[in-house]
Amino acid sequence: MHYKIHSLLYRKDILTAVQLFKELRYLIDALPSWVEKKKIWLIAHPSKKIIALNELGISDDALAYVDYLIVNKKPISVVLADENEDDSIITILYKNTPSISNERYLLTVTIKSLSSYNDVDNFVYIFKAMVNYNGWCFKYILLDTEQYRFNQREVFDDRLPVGWMLYLPVRIKHEHVPSAYKVFDIENNAGTIVISKSVFNGKEPFDITCANNVEIELAANGLLPLIKGL
Repeated sequence: MHYKIHSLLYRKDILTAVQLFKELRYLIDALPSWVEKKKIWLIAHPSKKIIALNELGISDDALAYVDYLIVNKKPISVVLADENEDDSIITILYKNTPSISNERYLLTVTIKSLSSYNDVDNFVYIFKAMVNYNGWCFKYILLDTEQYRFNQREVFDDRLPVGWMLYLPVRIKHEHVPSAYKVFDIENNAGTIVISKSVFNGKEPFDITCANNVEIELAANGLLPLIKGL
């Protein structure tokens, strides 16, 4: 099963290299104890091997690399993978979008497959950990499987898809989405996680229909944002 967590966030503070890697370490630590989650993380780089994070902390090479990008106002696009590099099961992308806002970032976790701890509760835990990080303000977080979003299996091409689950920074009640499997409020946060099914496969027709129904109900209640403007 192929999993992908897509998210869009606005940072609350000024970016530094140290802070960027602290945030990525926080995200990695929030992931369950998957055997696929390694202890050493590298920055994907075309010409040299840069160890970013290991058991000792953040490497000087990684800090120097990101400091260079910040000082020279280069695009910030950091991809972390394990020592298997292109064959890494888990990769993390943290990328800014300066053409829209210097505080706006895309944060994506791509997971090629998992041997365990891949149920709905573990992904809800990850969502909650991301939302509750004080330095980030999310516009959305969504999880799909089997490239539901990439293959355009959603209903609306101009709105966010739901896929397996979608977090939005608004209060949503189950009566707004009666087709949803569950709706979770995030404690201490004016936000909600909407889950389409207990188990979701983004290429199975029935599962796609379930997600589509949730998307239609959210849109009908004015709760499914347009992608433009996020």
